[in-house]
Amino acid sequence: MAHKLTKEEITAKFRVGEIDADEMMRLMADANRKPPRFAVAEKSGWLSIYFDGLRFPVSMPYECAVALFSDEQVAAALAYLEANKGRFKVKNS
Repeated sequence: MAHKLTKEEITAKFRVGEIDADEMMRLMADANRKPPRFAVAEKSGWLSIYFDGLRFPVSMPYECAVALFSDEQVAAALAYLEANKGRFKVKNS
């Protein structure tokens, strides 16, 4: 997984011309984003994953979470995302 740049690193890259203003703004928005929060839902007993900027959590039963977060499935998901990144709608921060 790639190193998440700090605000200071982003600013330094902008100052030396390694990134443009649009890229700087996108990276700054990512730097401000909180990591996901995990919880077990009291009612269902499912894993709930709360993402910064989403109104509702993503929830799934234990068995699905274990399968989804296996090394093979994470690699497959990342490969799919990379191969299809032009097809996703991106929310402007």
